[in-house]
Amino acid sequence: MYFVEQFTHFIEEPAIPKFIQLDAQIWDTWLLKQKGVVGKQILIDIDKPYIVIIEVTWVSRDFLVGLDPDEISEAEAAMQEGMAGFAFELLKKDYFYAQTCLENGSLDDDDDQDDDDSIHTDPSYNPANDNPSLVPTKSDDMGDNLY
Repeated sequence: MYFVEQFTHFIEEPAIPKFIQLDAQIWDTWLLKQKGVVGKQILIDIDKPYIVIIEVTWVSRDFLVGLDPDEISEAEAAMQEGMAGFAFELLKKDYFYAQTCLENGSLDDDDDQDDDDSIHTDPSYNPANDNPSLVPTKSDDMGDNLY
């Protein structure tokens, strides 16, 4: 079972391409440095294209505990700066547990039995090397580092 963070944004429609480009530049770069990231997707509501949902999937919730809040603040500030002059706002943040029911590997076009062709996957990342039990938990005196 995976852990999913879901961020729902309001984005001024003409700024959506800029938001997506900045998001890839800032957040994807940051996410690829984090342990436990499974993937990320951006969803744009068909009926309300000004609603943009970003889902980040983690191996487990344990991996959120050790994230550096200063790095997160820096990335958020960079997004604010990059989006200056456009209306955009984080409307809500939700958390889910996700059970993968069907995986079709058809997106893999290099026959190496992984899906490292997608932009959301770090080809050097090996989930077998992760040990979530070694990540400190909130009870390990981490304070309120879960954001």
